[in-house]
Amino acid sequence: MSRRSAFDALSLAFQHSRQQLWPFRWSQWWRLAVLGFVTGELGGGGGGVGRSVGRLPSIPSSSDTPDVSTWPPDLTWFQDHVALIITAALVIVVIVGLLLLLWTYVSSICRFVLIDAIVSKRCDGIRAGWAKWRDVGRPYFVWQLLLQLVVTIVAAAPVLVVLIVAWRAGWFEPEHPNTAAIVASLLAIVGTLIVVGVIAMVVYVLGKDFVAPIMAVDRRGWRDAWKQTIALMRVEPGSFAAYIGVKIVMTIVVGILVAVAALVVLVPLVLAGIAIVVSIGGFDVLQHPEMLVLVIAAGGVVLLLFAIVMACLCVPLVVLFPAYGLYFLAARYPSLDAWLASEPGAGRDMPALAT
Repeated sequence: MSRRSAFDALSLAFQHSRQQLWPFRWSQWWRLAVLGFVTGELGGGGGGVGRSVGRLPSIPSSSDTPDVSTWPPDLTWFQDHVALIITAALVIVVIVGLLLLLWTYVSSICRFVLIDAIVSKRCDGIRAGWAKWRDVGRPYFVWQLLLQLVVTIVAAAPVLVVLIVAWRAGWFEPEHPNTAAIVASLLAIVGTLIVVGVIAMVVYVLGKDFVAPIMAVDRRGWRDAWKQTIALMRVEPGSFAAYIGVKIVMTIVVGILVAVAALVVLVPLVLAGIAIVVSIGGFDVLQHPEMLVLVIAAGGVVLLLFAIVMACLCVPLVVLFPAYGLYFLAARYPSLDAWLASEPGAGRDMPALAT
């Protein structure tokens, strides 16, 4: 089997995208837009302010005891409702966490629905694809959770270490702050977070571009798929490095183009919204709670429409990026090459998922 280079795979991916998306079929287009959005393949006046203007709170010295009566009314409210604020914050954190967990689960299974749609060059139904790939997507979901957990721990560790050291050493004491140590610690934290972020992104890309297709074509678990991926990388480390490099360049270029397209779509919507607000009485209407709620609701609708338009515009990227990885891997993995070479839509018999 010929060792297809990263540039050869990219050329085949462009050809594949053109064949799959042309002639235009709306039934396929919107489904691919949904899959791209879910899997992340798309290439992404207050009432109390006026009363306190001109009246700043006095700053107590280190020897003074804070006097609640000197606080601004807003801060006094916060102090009186500390328990409520903490409870609300915890509820929000739990809700956001559950939503992220649900999103990760859905995206894990839809990753295989997207792979199948690209290999077969058609996307007939997301529901049918969900039923077909649910058993394979669940182990991939477990792997994504483990990756997120490890990244969170590794990223949080240096921050906690610095905070503990700074607290014990008294670096943040107002009388004798250790500015040099604070700056050095912040630089170390930022550098560590950048390194961890880059490594996590590379691992994530390898997982979705190589591990997921191996799991799909052979119905393997994520552990065996990772072992196979690492074995292939050891044989051709330079080729895989070139693949990552080409993908980074593609991501930068596409990110710029998508940002420009987003501005072209979003700016007219924002200007239209401002014109509507001005036409109904100016920004003073936002001081009325009912009008403020109406404007926020309208803004949510506009953002939803913006997301839908951008998802539809980015459908070619939803096909191009995964196809690039599939054609690169297929030259090194015979079973995937046979799947890609099979008649579009004919499908193939899949063995049971390995445990």
